[in-house]
Amino acid sequence: MITIEYSGGLGNQLFQYAFSRALELDLNVSVFSDFSNYRRKEKRILCLDKFNTAYKEKETSYLKRRFISLYYKISTSDFHGVYTEKMPGQYDVSLIYTLQNLNNPIILLGYWQNHLYFDNHKELLKKELRLNSKDLPISNLGDEDVLIHVRRGDFLFTDKNNNSPHLVCNQNYYENCIKFYRNKYQNPKFYFFSDDINWCKQQYISHDFVFMENNSDFIEFEMMKRFKNYIISNSTFSWWGAYLSDFDETTVLCPKSWWNNRSANISLPNWIKK
Repeated sequence: MITIEYSGGLGNQLFQYAFSRALELDLNVSVFSDFSNYRRKEKRILCLDKFNTAYKEKETSYLKRRFISLYYKISTSDFHGVYTEKMPGQYDVSLIYTLQNLNNPIILLGYWQNHLYFDNHKELLKKELRLNSKDLPISNLGDEDVLIHVRRGDFLFTDKNNNSPHLVCNQNYYENCIKFYRNKYQNPKFYFFSDDINWCKQQYISHDFVFMENNSDFIEFEMMKRFKNYIISNSTFSWWGAYLSDFDETTVLCPKSWWNNRSANISLPNWIKK
C-alpha cells in the first residue's frame, strides 16, 4: 500500500495527483491520498475536489508516520516506511523499481515534478483535471492568442533569500518572449494571468495586452488550457496549464532556469527555453 502526502498549492497538488494516478495504474497497487496537511498546518487550500479526480483518501497521523519511519530505520530494509523525495524535479527510476518490489506500506513525501512519471496517462489526466464548471470569461481564442503568466507573490520574498529555490522571472525574459511571438505572428494578442495583476498593468502597456482579473484560481487554470501559445513562468500553476492544453501542438516558452539552486528544469523537451 502506498500513501501520497499532499502539500502546496494547486500546481503542486496536480503533480502529486498525477504521480499517484500513474503509480496506481502502472504498478497495479492501492495508492491513497493523505490531505491531513490542509487540516493541520498548510496555508493553501485543497483543490482536487474541484475537478473530476479519482482518489482514495487516507489520513496518517504525524505520530504514526514518525513511528513507521523509526521502525524501518532499525530494520534490514533499505527503504523505510516514510520516504522523502531525493531528487526534486528529476525522474527517479530507482524509486519506481523499488516500489514495484516493495511489500511494506510506504508514505511518500515530495512534489514529484517530472512529466516522465505520468506522461503515459496524459489523456486520462486531461479528462480528470477538467473543471466541473464550463462557464469561462473568455472563449473563441484564436491561433495567434498568447497566454502570459507572471508569478510574483511569495516568490518576491523567497527570491531575495539565496537559500530559497524560487526565482522570479525578470522583465527581460517577458520582453524577449513577447518579441518572439510578435515575429511569429502578424497580430498576436497577449493575455496576462498573474497573482499580481495590478503590477502587470503598470509595467506592460500595449493595445494588444489583455489582463485577466477577478477570477478564482480554478477558473484561470481552466482558461489557461484553452490556449495554443504560452509564455509561462517558473510556476507549476502555468506549467500545468500548458501541459494540459486542449491543443495537441503548442508553442511554449519557458525560463532557462527553473530554480535558484538546483540544476533540474522541469520543462518538457519540446518547450523553448528563453
